Amino acid sequence: MNTQGKQLLASIKSTRNFLGDLSQLLMTADGLMGENSWESIWGSSALGELSYTVSSGHLWMPREATRPYRNKGNYPNVIAMVAVLLDDYQLDYKLLEPVVSASYFVFPKETAEEKIRLDFSQCRWFGWSKVPTNGTPATIDDSDPRWKPTYVWKYMQVFGQPLVEVTNETVLKEKVIDPLLRLIKENKQINAGEVTRLES
Repeated sequence: MNTQGKQLLASIKSTRNFLGDLSQLLMTADGLMGENSWESIWGSSALGELSYTVSSGHLWMPREATRPYRNKGNYPNVIAMVAVLLDDYQLDYKLLEPVVSASYFVFPKETAEEKIRLDFSQCRWFGWSKVPTNGTPATIDDSDPRWKPTYVWKYMQVFGQPLVEVTNETVLKEKVIDPLLRLIKENKQINAGEVTRLES
């Protein structure tokens, strides 16, 4: 076997190991959110918008992996989300590095249960928001030009941390999960009759 072949095989194995680590990160997020009564709403799914066709090899690898959650007992009109943005291939924003993002989406209190849902692309709000990767939240509502009536939710916040810094469960909890849960808890509008505008 020649040197280039060995290097190629090592790169492929490294990519496979990285994706395995990514699945562990998201399963850890599932566990931490579950400890706070938030349950995954997509079963075991984490990837979307992949291609399986021979002509779209660049889309064989995920650009994002995401896990949305519901806590119907305490926050019935909210969806929380933890996502990893890996790449910006053919997307309308640029990433400087892979990011672990956390967000929550608030639906009007009267929203029918079947309409409290997200499509996969909404894991990209961190990329669209252009906030730094230091935990600073961006606040988006239905006045944002990217918002669509089909989204139904009226208000959300999102923040991000560099993936390379989220190295273990403790860091994931301290930099991603706890701040996400704190943002949700501190926004009293979630339990109000109508969604109102709040400063970020």
